[in-house]
This record gives sequence, structure tokens and C-alpha cells, in this order.
Amino acid sequence: MAGDSGKSADKTKEGGIDHDSPYYLHPSDYPRQKDVKRSSSKPVGNCTNCGKDGHNRDGCFELIGYPDWWPGKGKQDKAKLSAACVEAEKSPIAGLSDFQYQQFLKFFRNKEGANGEESGPKANLAGNIDKEGKWIFDSGTTEHITHNDSLLKNKRKRGYEQPVTIPNGEAVPVEGRGECALPSGAIIKDVLHVPKFKCNLLSVSRLSKELQCAVTFFPEFCIMQDLYSRTLIGAGDCEDGLYKMGMFENNRHAMMTTQSMWHKRLGHPSSSRLYHLDFFKNTSLDSKFFCDSCVKAKFTRLPFPISVTKTNACFELIHCDIWGKYRTPSLTRANYFLTIVDDFSRSVWVFLLKHKDQASICLVDFHKMVKVQFEKNIKRIRCDNGGEFVSNKMIDFYAREGIVLETSCPHTPQQNGVVERKHRHLLETARALKFEANLPTRFWGECVLTAAHVINRLPSEVIENKTPYEILHNSKTQTMIN
Repeated sequence: MAGDSGKSADKTKEGGIDHDSPYYLHPSDYPRQKDVKRSSSKPVGNCTNCGKDGHNRDGCFELIGYPDWWPGKGKQDKAKLSAACVEAEKSPIAGLSDFQYQQFLKFFRNKEGANGEESGPKANLAGNIDKEGKWIFDSGTTEHITHNDSLLKNKRKRGYEQPVTIPNGEAVPVEGRGECALPSGAIIKDVLHVPKFKCNLLSVSRLSKELQCAVTFFPEFCIMQDLYSRTLIGAGDCEDGLYKMGMFENNRHAMMTTQSMWHKRLGHPSSSRLYHLDFFKNTSLDSKFFCDSCVKAKFTRLPFPISVTKTNACFELIHCDIWGKYRTPSLTRANYFLTIVDDFSRSVWVFLLKHKDQASICLVDFHKMVKVQFEKNIKRIRCDNGGEFVSNKMIDFYAREGIVLETSCPHTPQQNGVVERKHRHLLETARALKFEANLPTRFWGECVLTAAHVINRLPSEVIENKTPYEILHNSKTQTMIN
């Protein structure tokens, strides 16, 4: 028995392994590699932050930071560092660009120069009458106070209003309270009406809490900015040692609009043209400004040479040409447009056409408009040899009206270069407007009409940096900035 038990023990412990042990695991019971991967603790799902699969929000690298082994980590850190350096150089005030800061200095320095000599010191402000009625920033008052009830809206009076103690120690009664709109456009509530008080005070503490803004004081002016977005809410200048709310809504919007925004609003003109506008004079424009829409819209071959023809008055010579057929009809089902350019003023008129033969009708109607609105006659018309311009009907029209027709040589558009270059200018501006607004292609007709309207109100080097509108109507262009 002992021998049998010894043999069985040897069999069950082959290779030193006890096969009868409850801890013994047969090789067939080992977990497969696929099972190991499937049972991994790696989170599976969709991240609610970046929208990618394979991780959740808690493990998103965009929130917790990229590890050192992540591809491109060094490039991202360098880009962030360089962007931060550029922002620091161009932003003397947080949230404002260098261009906007220059506009602030220009605005308030001009006002300081216009005020003349400084007045004497004012030891007791409550005893002085503020004839201008401006709002004064005061960090020592706990309430907004005004003496002019006409500034208040929704005025009401409580059963008992606690008197207000003014700097001379006198307690003056409160006649009511209401809402008031500041010159910057912001609305403040619970403004106390104190008739015996001789000025308007803005409580800095209440202002910052009500509007959720930060009030920053500088030697020449002060600004109010939103705490989160850092956008400009209001501003004021320093007069006689007092910071007064002195910037109106239109000035604030104009200053907060950057060079890039005006460049886009005005049809993407060059910086040299922007410089001749009154709003940008005495302001240093960024010569390295880059616009992606301009590159897409104006990338083309070299222009034609400038014409040497000179005229002395409007409508002595007009240039005409038709552009099209465009593959996509406009909203008005137009496939062409007729362009008319006055040689003297460089004013441009655009007419959308469904068919080319409509150009003859538009040209006759344009001649009638010139005679009625400007009391002048068209003397010469320069165009190509298109049938819409040299048909028998139009030849009779020219002879009847005494108009000289000048046609270019066949296949020589350079001889009609004024209107050809104007086509290029119109299309570049229209494409830039369309790209910027992300409009569908069917709006190309409206973009061309808008481009013509804007071009007529922008200065041009050909006419000594004046606007076509100014020369045509003999009056200054109504600026679009004010």
C-alpha cells in the first residue's frame, strides 16, 4: 500500500506540480489575449468635451493636459507661448488691442486740448454746480445720485427714504429713485433723486456689482470692462482731477471696432485707402495686417496698364462692358451685369441682366437718368464690339443724341482697361464679402451691387484720394463710421 501510494504521489506531482491541488489551473483555462484586452480597464465611450471616442471627460487631454509622449506637444507649447507673447505686446490693456488703445489716447487727448486751461482745485464738490451734467465716478459714495429728475425713468418714491449725507455734513432728503441710461448705453437702477445735490455721482462699488464690470483708472481716462469677456462697457475722461463719464455709445462702438473689422465692413480695401479716411488719420495702421479673404478674392495676374485718357468733367466719357455669363443665376435670375464707369469721377453703376440684349435698354435709361438728375449729356461712350453696343438700334441712338462711340480693337480688352479693371475690383470685393459672410453662391448679384455701393464711397488714388461720390455730387461723403 505504501508502494502504491508512493507511485500515485509521483504521478500527481510530475514536474513538481500537484495536479490535484485546488490551486492548480490547467493551461486550457488560461485567459486568452483577446479576453485580456476586452476586460481592460480602459474607458470606452464618447467624450463630452472633444467628441472623440475611446475616453471619457475625466481623461480628456484637452482638459487635463497633454502628456510628454503626445505627438506635437512641443509645437503646441511653442505656439501657445508665442501667441501669449504677441498678445502681451499688443495689449497694454487687457482685452483691448494696440489699435483700440491708440484710439482711446487720441480721443481723450483731443478733448483735453479742447478744454483749454485747467480750473482751480475743488475741495467741496457737493457745493459746486455741474453745469454739464456729466456723471462723476466716485469710490466714496455708496449710491448713485442725481439732481436732475429728467434723467430718471420709472421713477418711484418709497414710504420712507433715508436722507443722504453730503460731504459738508448736511443731511438732504431723497425725493425718489429710478432707472437711468448712461451715455455709454448701460442701464443703472435705484438712482437716488436728490434735488439739493448739485452733481451726478456714480458709485464705483454699485456700478461694478450691477454691471459685473471692472473700473480701471488711467492718468487721462478710465474704462469699464466686462469681468468675463473684457469687452468695453463705457469710458470717461479726467477733467479737473475728476473722472467723468464722457464717451457716448457711437464713440464707444467706433473705438472698440478694430482695424480688421473696418477692413471687412468697408469691402476689404487696402491700408493705404483706410489711412485717408478721417477716422484713421493720425493713427498708425498695422502694415503687417493679413486678411485671408483678400488673398482668396484678389489672387490674380498683373493688371492692365492705366489709361492715359484725361477728362475735365463728369460724363464726358463713360466706359461700358458686360460681365458674364455666370454659371449660377442670382436671386433675380440674372446671369450678367452691365458696368458703367465715369472716367472723370470713377463712379460706377451696376445693372443686373438676365440676357445680354437688356444692356441696350439699360444704357438708354442711364442716359435719361444723367440728363434729368445731373443736367448733363454723355459725350463719348467707350466699349468693345459687342452686339448690344454696336447694333443698328444703338447706332441710331448715338447719332440722335450726339454721342461719339469709341470701340476697342477685337480681342484687345486692354483698350477698354478702365472698366475691365473695375470688373476686377468689383469681383474681388464681392468675393471677399461673400467669403466673409459665408453666403451661398446665388447671392453673387447682391454682393456685386453692395461692392459698387461701397467702392463709390472709398477714396481712390486715381482721383487724388477723393471718393467718387464726393466728385460726382460735389459734396463730402457721408461717413459710415459716425
